[in-house]
Amino acid sequence: MPLYACTREIELGTLGLVLPEFRSREGRLAVLLPTRRGIMPAVRAFVDFLKDELPPLLG
Repeated sequence: MPLYACTREIELGTLGLVLPEFRSREGRLAVLLPTRRGIMPAVRAFVDFLKDELPPLLG
């Protein structure tokens, strides 16, 4: 599991690191939209949420 998904459990001691020196390759997330015009407000809000919230979680 990625560390951002289980940091709390590691801190609580319910999970432990098996290979602490292992680092996965960097990933990239792309959001493809057909056009800026006509995007539903919920979709725009979700894209904005991803842009704002993911970088701090991924470190």
